[in-house]
Amino acid sequence: MRKQRRNQGEEHLYFSRQHEIDFANHFVNMHRASEIRDNNISVYVVPEIHRRLNGQYSTSFSFDSIRAKFYALRELTKLYIAFKRRGTGLGWDSQKFTWLMDNSKWAKMEQVNPKFVKFQNDCTVYHLLEEVFVNQGATETSALVSRTSPVLQPRSKIWKLLHDVHGEREGRTIRPRMLKLR
Repeated sequence: MRKQRRNQGEEHLYFSRQHEIDFANHFVNMHRASEIRDNNISVYVVPEIHRRLNGQYSTSFSFDSIRAKFYALRELTKLYIAFKRRGTGLGWDSQKFTWLMDNSKWAKMEQVNPKFVKFQNDCTVYHLLEEVFVNQGATETSALVSRTSPVLQPRSKIWKLLHDVHGEREGRTIRPRMLKLR
């Protein structure tokens, strides 16, 4: 059975800039408190933000609109991260949360990706959410390689990581084991 997207008579509510900023602030606080996992976005995160926004602003955002906003902000934040990685020599106004570039640089960035023009204005929301989504892969660029990545380690260390995880050098035999993830 297909889900209904929205009731026909339901009024379409728009998120104001302040709604988006509060959404992002609450989401970042949840991230810092380690309350967010890939498997609890719809079960915990969206209902929590839904409750908070509707309670704080006396709005009537639906669960589906909050979930859609989450996924839209996630994709825009990944695009923002790609924009930052692509741009060199960008100025940043920390008071207004805007990028400082002349029109010719903006034109070059627009040639790279027309969606980058969105970041010509206030980037407060994306700047906040960058902390949450920075390691989830950005569009048009690869994610940053962490310092502990096997790619950056010498070959002997890679061999140890792959072949000696159970202490084979200490005379023990290699036994497969399952890791329990929380």
